[in-house]
Amino acid sequence: MKTKSLVIGGVVLLMAGLLITGGCGNKKITGRSVRNNMSPEMFTLSRTHEQHRNDISRTLDANGRQFGDDLDLVLLLHRPLRGSRYPIP
Repeated sequence: MKTKSLVIGGVVLLMAGLLITGGCGNKKITGRSVRNNMSPEMFTLSRTHEQHRNDISRTLDANGRQFGDDLDLVLLLHRPLRGSRYPIP
């Protein structure tokens, strides 16, 4: 029982020490740094850098997959023409 409480006490002291020394970081926040970059995590008004990159990747993926369909439409390969009065099988 005594060793268990010693281990728990040691873990608590270690965690407290880690929180005190590294919990907040060492970069000083000043009024000037806040005024220079009011929202450092935002890339646009409503998106972060990561969300913006995800949007671009999703758009490029959809455009790449759509290219085959667009090519079929331009080359008239998607369906037979309907310019004839006669049924086309």
